[in-house]
Amino acid sequence: MRLFILLMLSAFCVGNANAADIFINKNPKPAPPSEEHKEIMKLMDKEVPDAKPLTAQPQNINEFANQYYNNCMTKATAVLNGNNLETLCTCTAAQIPNNMTVDQMKAMNTDTEEGALQRGRMLLFVYAPCIEYPTKALIMDQCVNNPDVKAKMKKPTKVCDCLSSGMADFMRESAPEHIRRALEENKTDLDPLRELMESKTFDNASRYHMATCVQKHELSQWGR
Repeated sequence: MRLFILLMLSAFCVGNANAADIFINKNPKPAPPSEEHKEIMKLMDKEVPDAKPLTAQPQNINEFANQYYNNCMTKATAVLNGNNLETLCTCTAAQIPNNMTVDQMKAMNTDTEEGALQRGRMLLFVYAPCIEYPTKALIMDQCVNNPDVKAKMKKPTKVCDCLSSGMADFMRESAPEHIRRALEENKTDLDPLRELMESKTFDNASRYHMATCVQKHELSQWGR
């Protein structure tokens, strides 16, 4: 996703000649597909939501939630760590007691129809309410570390924080309904979050928030 931010900028610059001279990439190339999705799923540990136990098998749902939290806290990455990781782990663990049972948690790690159903429930009721946190961390990291953004913007940190916050809000609002529809349609062979993040809706939201953030922090005389 090397040119993700510049591609977003180019959408804004089409209607603004001065901005285009500053920001537009003359030879943009499409970013590799699904990079945002891959990273967010890695940060959320989607592949093994209740991975190998750190302690004895939990006996009740609160013990499952505590075990999940402890396991989650061992999953630090270069992007999601420290307070950001703790926020995600706390958020996801807090969803478990009210949305999952002990039997459902146990079923998730089985290669059965019930296991697939419970993994879908986990995605919808545990991960989706917390997806804003890895989204913000990922987009912020990719934006502030983009050398073109650093070179061509006067206030890159403010623009990136604005963009990452906007896309975090978008994912928080859009992901649950998108996942719910996919599950209702029994799209067992489809990753609903990947579908969302490769959709025109996601692209339009990225363009909108980048345009808004550039206007606010780079082009407005009142930008702060």
